[in-house]
Amino acid sequence: MCVWQWCSEEITKYISDNLPYVFCEQIGKEIRDISDEIPFEIPDSWEWVRLGSIVYNRGQMKPTSDFCYVDIGSIDNKRQRLGDTENIITPDKAPSRAKKIIDVGDIIYSTVRPYLHNMCIIDRQFSLQPIASTGFATMTCYSGLLNKYLFYYLLAPDFDNYANDTENSKGVAYPAINDDRLYKALIPLPPLSEQHRIVAKIEELLPYIERYGKAEEHITALNTTFPEALKKSILQEAVQGKLVPQDPDDEPASVLLERIRVEKQKLIKAGKIKKSKHESVIVTRDKIPYE
Repeated sequence: MCVWQWCSEEITKYISDNLPYVFCEQIGKEIRDISDEIPFEIPDSWEWVRLGSIVYNRGQMKPTSDFCYVDIGSIDNKRQRLGDTENIITPDKAPSRAKKIIDVGDIIYSTVRPYLHNMCIIDRQFSLQPIASTGFATMTCYSGLLNKYLFYYLLAPDFDNYANDTENSKGVAYPAINDDRLYKALIPLPPLSEQHRIVAKIEELLPYIERYGKAEEHITALNTTFPEALKKSILQEAVQGKLVPQDPDDEPASVLLERIRVEKQKLIKAGKIKKSKHESVIVTRDKIPYE
């Protein structure tokens, strides 16, 4: 088993004679200006860091016994949750991609078509050793980084734009971002106490957003079906005599019907139409002579 770790780096902000504020990154002895990479301003107590400097992964292994396989199908990407069903596989039937070791608290992030948000926090124990597909980037947070804070940032538009940018996500049908590009992403890091406050506020608001989303879906469905339903309702009201008020001075339909019958008889006598053998006459109950 091999644990992967990003190389040491440090991002600093300082005043220069040439530029009022410059963000520089130091890797080893090399120092370079990365001001054009900084996507937005952050509070003074925060720091910019590369994703790879604040997470690591637990390495890889080849299954030698039955294991719980976590692949893309294990994720509910509408809610970013791990499914309840365990996918238990024997080692002789293990997919070639079943290699990445994961544990409770880890974040797994699908690097294939990242815009689909196939990602989650591993939030429960498994009955057997869990192993994830190499289609995921697996992230274990160092102490001081709240996994939920990082998870929510990975869902945020800025990270989404980075992961799905054509410079980072390669391919046509199944664009994917490789681990090197992914771990180079810039992450705004607040103090730990503020991470907790941010997560608490997000989770306070999410139920409202979910309810709003369901209401919007209902309104969208209503807007789609309402015109046709309204048309049918108006037509139904019209033919039931409920759409407009009744005028007692109107000629009753029985008189109109009698004129139609007279006209029909004239057309029959003139040979223009044939008399129907199934002529129908509908009368109201009070005109029916007997039971």
